Amino acid sequence: MRPLRGRTDGFVVRLDPDGGTIWTTFVGGSGTDRLSGIALDPLERPVATGTSSAAWGEPLAPPAGGRDAMLVALRPDGPLRWMTFLGGSGDETGSSLAASADGRIALAGTATATFGTPVAAFAGGPSDAFVASFDADGTPVWLTFLGGSGSDAAGGVAVGSDDHLSVVGRSSSSWGSPTRPFAGRTDGVLAEVAPDGALLHHAFLGGSGWDDLGGVVTTSEGDPVAVGRGTAAWGEPWRPYAAGADGVAVEPSGTGLWSAFLGGLGEDEGRDLALGQDQLFVAGTSDASWGTPIRAFRGGWSDGFVAALPGSAMDIRIGPTAAGPFVGGRILDPEGDGEELRVRLAPGDATTVFLPVRNAGLGSDSATVAGCSSSSDVLVRYFHGSTEVTDQVALGTLALGPLRPGDEALLRLRVRLRRSADIDLRFVCRVRVAPATAPRIRDAVRSRIIAG
Repeated sequence: MRPLRGRTDGFVVRLDPDGGTIWTTFVGGSGTDRLSGIALDPLERPVATGTSSAAWGEPLAPPAGGRDAMLVALRPDGPLRWMTFLGGSGDETGSSLAASADGRIALAGTATATFGTPVAAFAGGPSDAFVASFDADGTPVWLTFLGGSGSDAAGGVAVGSDDHLSVVGRSSSSWGSPTRPFAGRTDGVLAEVAPDGALLHHAFLGGSGWDDLGGVVTTSEGDPVAVGRGTAAWGEPWRPYAAGADGVAVEPSGTGLWSAFLGGLGEDEGRDLALGQDQLFVAGTSDASWGTPIRAFRGGWSDGFVAALPGSAMDIRIGPTAAGPFVGGRILDPEGDGEELRVRLAPGDATTVFLPVRNAGLGSDSATVAGCSSSSDVLVRYFHGSTEVTDQVALGTLALGPLRPGDEALLRLRVRLRRSADIDLRFVCRVRVAPATAPRIRDAVRSRIIAG
């Protein structure tokens, strides 16, 4: 659609569901142009980012020197809508982007020198990560840098709940006030950025080796899930570290950390990921076989891989303990009042509580679950298995059933304390289950907000 123009051009290809090509277009000019990230805006129009070494097209903002990051917007049928450059006197690379429901575009990348008017200044060192926000027409909204005195880079960005941004990358030294400390030669880093560009918090993810995160998505519950690589074991992974460099998938939350290493005796790296209804799909590269693949390793310098991780593995890590917590341990005890779970949370943190409801009777039954609701301080969401059922909660109650003898329904209550919540607020969430053939049984979940 748009021909090759230079030494190296980026390209965008649209495929049909069967893998057939609908259209192809090249992006670039007379220099070296590369694309490294792509997304669809709310109108399903492609937007892509990468880097360019020379001016081309009719940009909204011209290049500033060296290699500049570029942002390209296309029409659904392929023609260029607009494009713009982003950068200063150093070298800038656009790595990833994400579009929010209102059409704003978040671009994450790496810069070797300051530029623009940032919310947080360039910190020095060889490079800093940056995040830039644009409106749907390509007008800059804000820019901010993330990093310290070492080498920092951004690899991925995703839009989460309340339009907060999850940004992942790597750092070679500690910076700021992390919620999880720096541990290795390089650590993966996960940062949460507010819709106005302010850094809310960040954590280092890794161990004693070289760790890097390059892709991120957010779950329906608003939690980030990231993928990258690690060269040494760390944490308590669901799938252990093997050797060399392994791909790694991590899901941090306010109450825990789920992780899994993906690889064997060779060099393995997780490049990107996607969430399915019940599975997490990871794409990456390996230079040797591992696991029990459907399609065998074919040799050469390296093969690409796609791995599917079961959704139940992700659920293992939710809650203050690895297997729970379960509310309703005595759910079938007509005299019981359940147990109390105390969780210490800071504003912005979240916890997930499991509520299993099992029919131990001889006939079919149903149950009504009454629980806490969202407020100005607390956001409460209900899930039945992997499906969110918050919209089925009417007047604070949720109907379950019919449940046949031996059937069990597993509910999850996701309780997130809003960032605007008052410090030292005591929040009580009482969960009541009323089977049709048994007395009402109550369980209480109490949380006290502490300063973060």
